[in-house]
This record gives sequence, structure tokens and C-alpha cells, in this order.
Amino acid sequence: MNTLEIITEMRQNPSLAAELRAVVLSERLLELPEKVASMDDKLEKLIEISKRHESRLSRIEKIAERHETTLAELVEVSKRHESRLSRIEKIAERHEATLAELVEISKRHESRLDRIEKIAERHEATLAELVEISKRHESRLSRIEKIAERHEATLAELVEISKRHESRLDRIEKIAERHEATLAELVEISKRHETILKRYGDDIGQLKGGYFESQWREKATAYLASRGFRQIHLINRGDLDSLLTKAGAEDDFRCDILLADAVHSAIGKDDKVSVYIVAEVSSRIDVNDIERSLRRAELLGQATGGVCVACAVGASIDELAQKLAIQKNVVVVTPTEWNTQAA
Repeated sequence: MNTLEIITEMRQNPSLAAELRAVVLSERLLELPEKVASMDDKLEKLIEISKRHESRLSRIEKIAERHETTLAELVEVSKRHESRLSRIEKIAERHEATLAELVEISKRHESRLDRIEKIAERHEATLAELVEISKRHESRLSRIEKIAERHEATLAELVEISKRHESRLDRIEKIAERHEATLAELVEISKRHETILKRYGDDIGQLKGGYFESQWREKATAYLASRGFRQIHLINRGDLDSLLTKAGAEDDFRCDILLADAVHSAIGKDDKVSVYIVAEVSSRIDVNDIERSLRRAELLGQATGGVCVACAVGASIDELAQKLAIQKNVVVVTPTEWNTQAA
């Protein structure tokens, strides 16, 4: 009899169903102790597993607490890093500006050195001529020689400073924190270089002025003759001092007149009377040269009672000086050959 037939029979025979339930329930009750024991074992195992889980969870909780502390420390470290990076960024920006300034100064130096080099090349031939012309100016050449020696020493010092700069720049690349102070020092040194180069240019200008003054003393007769003057004579400073002393000129006025680059006596081009020509000589005539020649000519006229002519001499003349010379009737002499020598 299969299960379906049993079920059908039980429905048709309720007493049989009751007997079957008694039998089945008795067997299940017999199985209960075994099942309960099995459940106890499983519960004990669950308790053990729960204890191990609790222990592991405790350890995990402690690890999580340590992680939380570590993460807090990392946040603080990150904040400090951010602050330091901000300072480094600002230092880098200052360095960039300082380096840009150094680049501009170096460019100006390079341009000036190019011009000085070209001037020096043109002066080489002129200086050779100057040596021949200026043999009797030995004291002046001695002073020029001393200036040249100082220039040579200064240039040697510049070379050494530049070498030290190169070494310092190598170290600067490795030591960022000392950049700011070292770069400031380099800026100061560069400014001193610029000052030295300017002084060198001024010395060359003085050398030009001395050369043109020598040229004027040698050839003034020809230059003034072309302006209509005759019987032109250069009055040396000793004779000029005697003339002023006899005329009773005050010491301040006498010293100012004696500082004139040259004083000549001549016959005037118009009224043919004797005149004194007070000349101021420079590489490029400016307003100061015109005013000096006027002042000294006026003082000489007051002292001697003679007719005095103001004269400005140079390779060229600027526009304002030209206007003032025309306004004040100052004789201007700009020999053509001086233009090339002044370049």
C-alpha cells in the first residue's frame, strides 16, 4: 500500500487514523531526547562561536580606535604640510621675481658692455694718436694710467666675484631655504657692478674731454681763423694769472677764469679790435658749457675792461645748448673730424 492509499484509507476509517497517530506520535516522542541533545550541542557550539566573535570584535574595536587616532594624526600632519607648502610656494614666487630682476640687470650689463667694447675698439686708434700729441702732458697721462690700473684691478675683482657667483648659484639650487638671502646679496652685487660700469663710462668721457682739449690747444688757431678771427694766441695760465692779478680781480673770480679750458687773445672779425676768447671744450656741448663760457667771459671782461667772446667747442651740440648759444651770441665750434672721434 502506497502513501496515497494509506491517506485514502485513513479518511474512510477514522479509527485507523487515530491508531496511526498514536503510533507516529510515540515514535516522535522517543526521538525528542536525541534531538534535544543535538540542539544542546549546537547551542554550545553557537555560544563558543559567539564568544570568539565577541573577542574578535573587541580586538577589531581596539584596532578601529587606533585607526581613528592615527587618522587624526594624519589630518594634523596634512594641515602642517599644507602650511609649509604655502610658505614654500611664497618663497618660490619671491625667488622667481628676484631672478627676473637679475635677468633684466644682466641684460642691461650685456648691452653696456657691448657699447663699451665698441667704444674701446674705436679708442684704440685714437689713443695711439693721443700718445703722440700729448707727450708734453706727461702728468695727465700718469693720472690716466693710474685710472686704467684701477680699472684693471676692478675688472679682475669682477671676474673673481662672477666665479664666486657661479659657485653660489650651484649651492642655491640645492639649498632652497637660503635662496632669499643669497639672491638679495646677488642683487646688491649686481647693482655695484652697474655703478662700476657707469664710473668706467664716466672715465672714458673724461678721457675724451682731455683729448679734445688737447686737440683744441693744438689747432685752435685754424678753427678760430675759420670764424674770422686773426692773430690768435693761446694765453698760458701763468700769463693769464698775472694779467688778472694786475687787474685786481677778486680771488674767487680769478680762480673761476683760470679754470677755463682755454683763453686766447685775437683780433675780432668785425670791428678789428683786440678781444679775449674764453673757450669751454667738451665731447658734446650742453647748456652747462654755454653758461660756463658766458660766465667766465663776463668775469674776464669785468676784470680787464676788454672785449671778451664766449666760445663753446665740441664734437657736437645738443638742441637746447644750440638755442642758448644763438640767443647769447656764443661762438660755437664743432670740427667735422671730431664727430668720428667722439663716436
